[in-house]
Amino acid sequence: MVRNARFCFRALPWVVVAAVVLGVGCSKKPTDAQLAANVQKQIATDTGLQGQPISVAANSGTVTLSGTVTGPSARELASRDASTVSGVKTVVNNLTTANGSDVLLESYRDE
Repeated sequence: MVRNARFCFRALPWVVVAAVVLGVGCSKKPTDAQLAANVQKQIATDTGLQGQPISVAANSGTVTLSGTVTGPSARELASRDASTVSGVKTVVNNLTTANGSDVLLESYRDE
């Protein structure tokens, strides 16, 4: 019984180190490419935006949307979807609408 207790105490520092390494590794911010891919995935899964050509670019937490959507509601929906993705700080919505009512929209998300 005493021998097993020593083994547990020897293993404890390794368990703590492993937990710290995993915690730090999981808390990294996504790269620009990962962020753009995550936003693109979020937009692609929204049934209200399917089939609409939306391009996503990311730079240090700022996501820029471009392309043409069917109308103002789709434009707003894309911006809202992008702002829900973890790591997005600012959304610059450069989407144009098929009916021509284009307004530059920026929405901010605090982390």
